[in-house]
Amino acid sequence: MNARGFSLLETLVAVSIAAVALSALAYLFVIAVQANADARRATFASVLAAQKMEQLRGLGDDLSPQASGSLSQNVAGLCDFLDEYGRSLAGGLTPPSGTVYIRRWSIESVASGPADTLLVQVVVIRRMWRGGVNVAASDQRLLGGAQVVTLKTRRVP
Repeated sequence: MNARGFSLLETLVAVSIAAVALSALAYLFVIAVQANADARRATFASVLAAQKMEQLRGLGDDLSPQASGSLSQNVAGLCDFLDEYGRSLAGGLTPPSGTVYIRRWSIESVASGPADTLLVQVVVIRRMWRGGVNVAASDQRLLGGAQVVTLKTRRVP
């Protein structure tokens, strides 16, 4: 027994419990940091998508239906490539070096709506590389991406 009346076994049990608790706290800290970084990337992707949506909506009556399928693959004129700060690198089909975000959009007529109603969609995909392989998911909201959708009705004079 020590001076306070605890045996060596009791002291070792207390130290072991404290060590396990501190390990769990360290693991929770790592998870919290990762969740915060994922939230920051998703928020930034949402801002990039909203910026493009506002740009498209600003076209007004010049907005017209485009080729479909542009949300799932790069289509010239319907995608652009952005760096980690959201600066445009280029358009085209192939992402240039430094591309972190791929932004794609589509403008389609609404089949069941009035002829002057358009469905406008913008997706932002965070480009992720692991082991030299692009692991961009089919759901752009995974891995820090975003999607913005709106309906735009053109004014008929």
